[in-house]
Amino acid sequence: MNQFGNPANPHAHERTTGPEIGANAARRGCRRCGVGSGGTLTGLGRFFNRVKPRRGIEMVLADPTGSILYEYVKTGQLVKSGSWAVEGIGEDFIPEIADMSLVTEAFEIDDEESFAAARELCARKESSVARPLAHFSPARCVIAASKQNQTGRDTRPDTGNKYLSKMYNNFWMAEQGFIHRPPHSDLSD
Repeated sequence: MNQFGNPANPHAHERTTGPEIGANAARRGCRRCGVGSGGTLTGLGRFFNRVKPRRGIEMVLADPTGSILYEYVKTGQLVKSGSWAVEGIGEDFIPEIADMSLVTEAFEIDDEESFAAARELCARKESSVARPLAHFSPARCVIAASKQNQTGRDTRPDTGNKYLSKMYNNFWMAEQGFIHRPPHSDLSD
């Protein structure tokens, strides 16, 4: 209930998700994530700051273009939001439970780049349909990692079956302008 304001949200990630990731990725000092409610970011940030304060864990925000969070991390200013097509991350306000002071770096990633990377990573390279739009978005994390000149293989959330009619649908992608098909001057256009 009230995931954007309920302190149980980040607390659950601090008690469960953080230790799970920490146990499976002991040597990595960087966590890339998007922000919806801010619960994952805040919980993980608190966990890693508590258990590995001397290791300098970085929390890197991979934010959709149009969301206000990227600009807030970079400048401390609240700006007018735009629009974006990815679901589950990006905001037009700072969620009550989101501790943005935990973010050490931020990248702004547009929808077209995000969808293209998610389709390439999830559908073609791994022959799986990973949900590309959740908090630990594989595509955005890989893009953010590439912008940091690092490799990016972060936690994959649930399946992408909810997105079969959108991101994995070539007609929807073309209608939205995210993929470009050459014109044929016939009904296929």
